[in-house]
Amino acid sequence: MTLAISGAIIVSEYEGSYMTQLTYRRRCDACGYVPPSPPISVLISPGSNVVHGTYHAERFVCPFCENRQVVEIQG
Repeated sequence: MTLAISGAIIVSEYEGSYMTQLTYRRRCDACGYVPPSPPISVLISPGSNVVHGTYHAERFVCPFCENRQVVEIQG
């Protein structure tokens, strides 16, 4: 199971035998704003963790409150 640690809402998840395909939307943790942009799809290794560096992370600036938000998703 994939976990959105911060800055994201998981839309869908498909667990394959080697990779997990995940679709998510960005979300600002400060104000709760979800931009109307299309969802983002990424591939994550099943059972990955922060220690081994196999997780998805990105940054964006919230257009509503200008908060610098980090998206962290762990598989």
